[in-house]
Amino acid sequence: MVDATGDLDVAASAGAPFIEGAYIVTTVFRLGGVNIEEAERFEYEEPEAFEAIDREAKRTIGGSWDKWWLKTPLPGVVWCNCPHMANYDGLKVDDLTRADFEGRKRIANLLEFLHAKMPGFRDCYVVDVAPQLGIRQTRLLEGLYVVTKEDVTERRHFADSVARGRDYYTPYRALLPRDGAGPDRRRPALFGDLVGPAHVARDPALHGDGRGGGRGGGRWRWKAASRSTASMSASCRRAPARPRRRSGRQAGSQRHRAEGRRMSANDASSRSSA
Repeated sequence: MVDATGDLDVAASAGAPFIEGAYIVTTVFRLGGVNIEEAERFEYEEPEAFEAIDREAKRTIGGSWDKWWLKTPLPGVVWCNCPHMANYDGLKVDDLTRADFEGRKRIANLLEFLHAKMPGFRDCYVVDVAPQLGIRQTRLLEGLYVVTKEDVTERRHFADSVARGRDYYTPYRALLPRDGAGPDRRRPALFGDLVGPAHVARDPALHGDGRGGGRGGGRWRWKAASRSTASMSASCRRAPARPRRRSGRQAGSQRHRAEGRRMSANDASSRSSA
């Protein structure tokens, strides 16, 4: 069974070991009507004035990353990965409701501030607000292996890596419950080390975790699931791949690639002879 609930609901219900953790929650939103050239000119030509207003904007929104707004491909539209809100439990409906209201309240306060003080944002407006809160951490699976801060900072590769994030690799063991009695899982906690989650950009790697973990369940065989993590590394071995019959589309793609290589070789030969 694969747990894709996002909060380890299925695995926890099945008895898989876990711990609970908390991190900031976010109500992301977009602003339109922004004069981006004016805003960037103010930032780079008047850095001291910009820093003072930017600091006040972050205080108004109640916490953000260093850059609280980022450009998008759409003209005049910026994306805001904030506000950052702490002390909310992502597993409690009451907390999620309160955080949703609080996030929108902070967005309204920020908009009022920007209209009054921030060059480039005098005529901005809210394009949309995320329909769902961004929850970064709830339950953390106690896997056969625990990804640590050092694994991330040292970009440590594992023999059973099934996915790669921006700065780290995911071993298949981290997707399996420690006692072997429970389902495979996805997101957000392949980290038992509470330091780990805050040091990675997880969302881009989740696609790889899902694909790699799902495939790993069928392509890797494990022995003695109750052994220690160290012994699990040695006992993990690749299952032999089953022969697959190529579909007509796959065979056609291979012919096209072969034809492309032949044409490239002919072109190179013609250029050298010329």
